[in-house]
Amino acid sequence: MTAFSNSLLALNGGLTTRVGTADTIQQDGGLVGTPIGASSPSTGDFTQISATTSLLLSTGSADFVQRSGSINTAALFPAYNYNTVSTTSRATGTANVLNRNSGFTASTVTTFVAGVNGVSNPTFTNTDAGSSTLLEAGDIVVISNATNPQNDGIYVVNGVSGASFPQTVTIKGVGTTAPNANTPWVQTQFVAGTANTATATKVDLFISAVANGSAFPDGTGTAYAKGTFLVAYAADATESDFTSNGDYAPPASSGSAETLQGAYDLGATITTASSTDIAFTLTSGGFTVDDGAVAFGAGTALASFDLTTAGALTLEAGGASDINVTAANLLISTTTSGDLELTSAALLTFTSAGDTSFAIPAASATAFGMSQGATPYIVADTVAELVSFGVPVLLSDYLSVERVAGAAITQYALVAINNTAGKVFAADANGSGTLQNVVGVCANGTAADADPAYVAVSGVVPVTFDASIATSDIGKVAYLSATAGQATLTAPSASGTVITRIGVVAEAAGTSTASVLLAFQFVAVNP
Repeated sequence: MTAFSNSLLALNGGLTTRVGTADTIQQDGGLVGTPIGASSPSTGDFTQISATTSLLLSTGSADFVQRSGSINTAALFPAYNYNTVSTTSRATGTANVLNRNSGFTASTVTTFVAGVNGVSNPTFTNTDAGSSTLLEAGDIVVISNATNPQNDGIYVVNGVSGASFPQTVTIKGVGTTAPNANTPWVQTQFVAGTANTATATKVDLFISAVANGSAFPDGTGTAYAKGTFLVAYAADATESDFTSNGDYAPPASSGSAETLQGAYDLGATITTASSTDIAFTLTSGGFTVDDGAVAFGAGTALASFDLTTAGALTLEAGGASDINVTAANLLISTTTSGDLELTSAALLTFTSAGDTSFAIPAASATAFGMSQGATPYIVADTVAELVSFGVPVLLSDYLSVERVAGAAITQYALVAINNTAGKVFAADANGSGTLQNVVGVCANGTAADADPAYVAVSGVVPVTFDASIATSDIGKVAYLSATAGQATLTAPSASGTVITRIGVVAEAAGTSTASVLLAFQFVAVNP
């Protein structure tokens, strides 16, 4: 037999309310009970109440005894709203405790202090029951097995006195800090007691709620329409699990709109049953896919995948990536206007499985060019088909081959091949060894030993001279100078210097760089 002291509940204005010590209850059919140890309603401290007599609860204890059958009461009291008093809708919800949190060790509550409206919130003293887990602000805590069962329920922790036991735990409710509007299912008050014993636990919580049009925001921050049935679930529940946008959502069976997360949790697929499109319209924010892989047409081939927006498209990846088309052509193009640009931080490679040619068709005589920095490597001014022979090919005014530099070489310097290392150095009519044997012009310039050097060996090539070359010098013979890497219009005459014609000046503009039509010819060595 269980005794309940001052624990009678009644509907007051549509809300489940504990009957106060000065309240009366009238039941037209009468109330009857049997006191503990008595055999009839006429004896003991519980008497039959007539149809017109009110029941007054005194300030002392009053027992309510269930004589037969059973009463099933949830230790966690849901808030059932039955609102006929106000025209303003109240948010309502019921809480279902699924289980105690596996990572939480329950503590013991010893003292309850009631809240005072406008003055102070309710508190309880939380003590260690043996390796118990401390409570923190924002926790949802369940009080159970209290000496006064009115203190059993679900509460939100507003704050704690410290990070060690014993803790004074303040809850949201009556006083100065009310619960969040999105948690109408929490308890808000204690019955004071100093010799109470109860258990404090954290739990996994499932909530059923009905929207009132102002609480329970959807994923966009807009409150669900009044009357919408909503659910929410949180393991190791805290207040923040139920107070943010989209924490509540209509269940699938309600026929209402769902969140994408809800659709995924129920089946992880979206299958359309008609030709109606699925539209994602982003008026602000973005669309983000993190981790995993995104597959279009993984099971059934897509008819098409079109991006027809006027905005920009950016594809970025942090690892090796591929764009592959099986047994079909791949077209990348711009329409109306706009350039097509390929930028590589390292080597740019074109590979063909069937044909070694690299075709560049054009509707008219349109220029095509490839360069590294400011140095052109492939330049075509007409429709052409370019063929690679395994070395860089320069098509414009001159032909170049790739060598390895043995030192820093300025651009457009004349070069010779070293007789031991096979590398190129600046050629010199007064040089030693094979440095007198000029073979070409360094078209790109190098910074240091082992850099690639692209040596122009024929055609019209810019060359560095030891003096300014005027337009009147066009047509004159150019020679290898006794100054390393340079050309001259005057053949060297010093003893031991080599006289080598490098070609004829083809273009000049009064600077020390002039274009030469290369035609290397050894003449003599000065005695």
